[in-house]
Amino acid sequence: ETFWVSDLSNNTNYQVQAELRYAGPVLLMYVDTGAKVEQADIERSAKEFEQSIYQRNRELFGHELSPGIDGDPRLTVLNTPVQGAGGYFSSADGVVKAVNRYSNEREMFVIAIDSYPLGSPGYGSTLAHEFQHMIEWNVARRSPSWFNEGMSTIAEDMNGYMDDYLGKL
Repeated sequence: ETFWVSDLSNNTNYQVQAELRYAGPVLLMYVDTGAKVEQADIERSAKEFEQSIYQRNRELFGHELSPGIDGDPRLTVLNTPVQGAGGYFSSADGVVKAVNRYSNEREMFVIAIDSYPLGSPGYGSTLAHEFQHMIEWNVARRSPSWFNEGMSTIAEDMNGYMDDYLGKL
């Protein structure tokens, strides 16, 4: 599949080719075709999200828009190198291309595999963080960015990634 990706450091958009490497009950995991990623790491991260992060974030923060624009209740995670962020959620992906030509027309977030390798605690922390942004967009769209970022940091902590954060201090 072809996906639009944002280069946040240059405020530009470009396309990548990605392959579906995991399809579960909650999540579709795509990996950039130029990236070398072990299937076991993909499945471990996907199952960590489905069995832990997904339920915990929903209990704490509410629910994402579902089934959303694509009619599929599953979320999409695109794993690709990203400039300017460790990952991101873009509400622009939740609208039709007639509204935003760079829309991927699905409920998704992008994780920078050059920043956080699949299967690592940093990767899981980023999943929790970005999923909270997706939920926040659905339940409190107009909340200030400082509040939204704070809630995403709390999502990391409440999903058990506090030690990962403390290791960076």
